Amino acid sequence: MNETATPHSCTNTNSDADGNQIGKRGKRIAGVLLIFFTAFMSTGIIAYWPDKLPGPKDNIAPIYKHRLFRICLVGLPDSLCCPDSITQKIAIADTTWQTVTRAIDSVGNPIKDTASGTIRGFTRTQTQKAKLIHLNTLLLLLVAMGGFLGNMIHVATSFTTFVGAGKFKRSWILWYCVKPFTAGALAMGLYFVFRAGFLNMSDGGGSINLYGLMTLSILTGLFTDKATEKLKEIFEVIFKAKDVRPDALVDAFKIMGIAPMQIEKGKENKLTLTGENLDKQKWAIFINDEPVTNLVVTKASIAFTYTITEKQKDKTVFIVSVKDEKGKEQFKAELPLKNGGAAGDTPAQGPAGDNDNNNDEPAVG
Repeated sequence: MNETATPHSCTNTNSDADGNQIGKRGKRIAGVLLIFFTAFMSTGIIAYWPDKLPGPKDNIAPIYKHRLFRICLVGLPDSLCCPDSITQKIAIADTTWQTVTRAIDSVGNPIKDTASGTIRGFTRTQTQKAKLIHLNTLLLLLVAMGGFLGNMIHVATSFTTFVGAGKFKRSWILWYCVKPFTAGALAMGLYFVFRAGFLNMSDGGGSINLYGLMTLSILTGLFTDKATEKLKEIFEVIFKAKDVRPDALVDAFKIMGIAPMQIEKGKENKLTLTGENLDKQKWAIFINDEPVTNLVVTKASIAFTYTITEKQKDKTVFIVSVKDEKGKEQFKAELPLKNGGAAGDTPAQGPAGDNDNNNDEPAVG
């Protein structure tokens, strides 16, 4: 939901001089929070930005040294997959140091060497396991932060616009707080969709365009509504089932009747078909085999107008035929001419067959 989609039209007595439902202190706090989270996510992206990606032919494991602002590719062969062996190889060159521990006596004073007069001590070399991070984890972090950052741009723009226009309402505070986090999750969801094959990312990382990936993430956060609609469109395209049955039901539509039950000469007759789920089909209506084109279709009705044509001026009975998009007749009614039919005539109406669209007749193979 975009804030601009629903104008702040309500009034409240707790508004400031500009009409905003937020005081000066609230504006300051909101401004500081907007600046902080925007700067924090920007810094996070910089801190986790890798120095390079493994090439498709380098045969290098996508393992990085996990140091903020120094995310460096280890450069080990792809065949070396055991974490302990990786740690042992990079720990010696990168995470070793020497410490000097002094010898002390029982009261805590340093013990001096009697010959040289220097403080006695010894040197010990310690080794720390290197912190590692895989490329896939790194990409997920960057994508989530990119979506968060993109939405912070949108939130900051929306907030300052409404405050500046004097239309900020307190009921939108929750929207401002939650939206960046949902945008980060949405960016991750869109990343999974594209990683599944749309961006040709099936390998270990050699073909990933990191700048393109971050652009997609930030734009997802900036335009969350459009990104949601795109995911919906992709889902509908992938999982849309094609019903090939010749007489399949279409959401159980049903035409139940028509009103009024007669036709008047010399005027425009307003007729209405009633039923259920009528908007699920494309309809063709004929009166005495002449098509009717001015249809207004809703879920429960089909409204149209009919004026007796020159060709039909001598008719006393008008047959209304309703056909579905496959050309099958679903309803038929005989409407007499008002004051023009024989006395005692009763108009006949009803669906073609029975009063539903269950297609009881066998399919023609």
